[in-house]
Amino acid sequence: KVYVTPKSYLELISFYKQLLADKRANADMQIHRLATGLATLAKTEKDVAELQEDLKTTMVKVEEKKKATDKLIEQMGKQRGDSEVQQAKAAVEKEKADKAASKAQLIEQEATKELGSAAPAMQAAMGAVDCLSKASITELKSMTTPSPAVLGVVNTVQYMMAPKGQLNKVKPAWNEAKKMMASVDKFLESLLYFDKDNLIAENKAKVRTIAGSAEAPNPEFNYTAIKSKSSAAAGLCDWVVNILIYHDIFLDVEPKRKLLAEAQVKLDDANKKLAIVNENVAMLNARKQGFQDQLMEATEEKNTDRK
Repeated sequence: KVYVTPKSYLELISFYKQLLADKRANADMQIHRLATGLATLAKTEKDVAELQEDLKTTMVKVEEKKKATDKLIEQMGKQRGDSEVQQAKAAVEKEKADKAASKAQLIEQEATKELGSAAPAMQAAMGAVDCLSKASITELKSMTTPSPAVLGVVNTVQYMMAPKGQLNKVKPAWNEAKKMMASVDKFLESLLYFDKDNLIAENKAKVRTIAGSAEAPNPEFNYTAIKSKSSAAAGLCDWVVNILIYHDIFLDVEPKRKLLAEAQVKLDDANKKLAIVNENVAMLNARKQGFQDQLMEATEEKNTDRK
């Protein structure tokens, strides 16, 4: 017997086979998607765990840097405070130094002005020596019996030249006076380089008994009065008078010279203290700048770590 399968049945079987293939393909695709999703989730879980570990490490570093930054800020505050204290000290020392400088300058100006008034007398004394020649001194000492006025002039020079403590050994006799002028060159040199600043007080007082005081000078003891008797003696007289004038002014100025020296010492001391304080300020400012640079660097690193 021959059996004939209906065409519709065959088409149904063909349709079923196609549907089954589609379902299998769809199922395979879902399985692949699921597998891919599960793999992705597993990888993501692993990555998250690693990120959590990195985050823990980073947070530890951030905390350490935060503590370091806080310490830097604290140190900066201390340095700023120290710097302000030193700057205040520097201002005080500068004020002291300025006052000392002003005082020293004022004293120096006054002393210079008063010493300036002694310059004409010193120049006149040196001029008197310049006017003396070997011939005139030789002529003077060749006198046999000079007038009392001429002898008095030479005696004053003897008194001025007497070494300290030996004034009482000076003999005013003419023969003794001439011994002082025995070597004309040495005598003129002794006049030229006479230590006018350190004229011995008792010697000066003895000279004043002949030359008169500064307030009431002897009218017969001057260049004009003596010139008619001896030009060389007149020159010596002029030298004595001007040395006395110079020394009087020098003694008036000497206290101010001492004050100036003391003021200069104080000024030097004040400047040294100011230099030390300024050095400390500069050192503290440098350290403060170093802390600021470190703080900026730490802040930048902290911001980078947070990113």
